[in-house]
Amino acid sequence: MRNTVLELFGSSHYEAKTIEELVEYFQIEGAEGFKDFVKLMVQLEDEGIVIRTKKDRYHLARDLGFFKGILSMHSKGFGFVSIEEMDDVYISPEDLHGALHKDTVLVKLLPSSKGDSLEGKIVQVLERGVKELIGTYYEIKQVGYIKPDEQRYTAVVAVPKNKSKGAVKDHKVRVRVVDYLPNNVTEAEVVEILGHKNDPGIDILSVVYKYDIIPEFTPDALEQAASISETISEEDLVGRRDLRNETIVTIDGDDAKDLDDAVHVRQLENGNYLLGVSIADVSHYVTEGSPLDRDAYFRGTSVYLVDRVIPMIPHRLSNGVCSLNPQVDRLTLTCEMEISPTGEVVNHEIFPSVIKTTERMTYNHVNQILMHEDEALCERYESLVPTFKLMYELAQILRKARHER
Repeated sequence: MRNTVLELFGSSHYEAKTIEELVEYFQIEGAEGFKDFVKLMVQLEDEGIVIRTKKDRYHLARDLGFFKGILSMHSKGFGFVSIEEMDDVYISPEDLHGALHKDTVLVKLLPSSKGDSLEGKIVQVLERGVKELIGTYYEIKQVGYIKPDEQRYTAVVAVPKNKSKGAVKDHKVRVRVVDYLPNNVTEAEVVEILGHKNDPGIDILSVVYKYDIIPEFTPDALEQAASISETISEEDLVGRRDLRNETIVTIDGDDAKDLDDAVHVRQLENGNYLLGVSIADVSHYVTEGSPLDRDAYFRGTSVYLVDRVIPMIPHRLSNGVCSLNPQVDRLTLTCEMEISPTGEVVNHEIFPSVIKTTERMTYNHVNQILMHEDEALCERYESLVPTFKLMYELAQILRKARHER
């Protein structure tokens, strides 16, 4: 019914109707049918999709110049509403009408005073965007307040004494928003005291929470990770190409811990190069819909901070069975490319594989070997020097081909 209603409202012949006219048009029958239809119309209003006028007639919001979007505030008090397929709409401080940073709002377009730029006023907050805040606790006349780290959150954040968890001046705290009060005041309760604002590591922890990065995995995800074997079975090898006899290396930064890609290269009899790139086959362990998959989907990526890494999957996997450590069997996905001496990829193939990397190399060491800057390194990796030289040769060819394009 929802799609049918929106299709009618969006048609060129639609004329605004009252709820009774809509019920008649759609031939809604019975008290339950009427109740469900009214509930649907209220939901569409709450979502900012339709507007009910003072004459109780329903229109698509966009047809009357009302648009749904997300508000991004500036610390100076004004903001912009981002709307799909439109330029951002400027909102002056007096036209915010209680809306705050990250709120989903309904905005009414206004005549522009600045040329072609869009201006508007917020007429309704459809959904509050900020549920938690990180900030510094302080008191004025025995009333607790938070100075948010997010300067674009421009409301006064008050914390009742019985909801402060014993926080004192200059404590860095995580708070949950519990109510929105008049005069641009937000009431909050302390969820966690992170420590004193000057304690070592508190600044990094504040950033973690500010951007909704979750440091801990769910118990279900950790349980699944713990159940995964650290060794590869014969069953795991079914359907995989065995590349364990290839000379394959990882090349990463000096402090890398999760080695998730590896390369091999050799020259073919026809003079072309065979370049192989293998990545850890994480999907073999993180199956779709599993607790690990849900946690990874929510995180989206690993986060690299100054003093720590918050991985997308637990360390047991990212630094263990999914890390292409040297001299151990690892399940991978490999792309092999045949490249001509002019840099043209003449053939390629992608397939599941099993590899055993020969060495864990670093960019610094490989560069020193290629430049003959460290005799000891050259001797230590003597068997790999021809491979590195071939890699360098192919890299030069690919770089030249790219510039010529």
